[in-house]
Amino acid sequence: MEIVNATGVDVETPEGHFSTSVPAGWYLDPLTKTIFRIPSNDTTVMAELQRNRERLRVLEAELANKTAQLAQPNATVAQLDSTSLWPRRGARRPGSPPRTRG
Repeated sequence: MEIVNATGVDVETPEGHFSTSVPAGWYLDPLTKTIFRIPSNDTTVMAELQRNRERLRVLEAELANKTAQLAQPNATVAQLDSTSLWPRRGARRPGSPPRTRG
């Protein structure tokens, strides 16, 4: 029997009690902690699962791409923040007269 990792989960199936694993062919709902068997001949369920895996792969790739795109502006902001090119709040501009209280 093939076993799938399910750390921190105890499940009871007709095939027995499993701790920290779920037998292959069974689906564990992480919210309700209930399990049910996925029929191996149900191609509709398996096709939907494959489509969802592909969607997830595309979304993960988009997230990685957007994260990489943000790296350059974030580095520029950090660089400007650490130099005198980025005026600090309340700082006066070079060459401007000092502020007087009045």
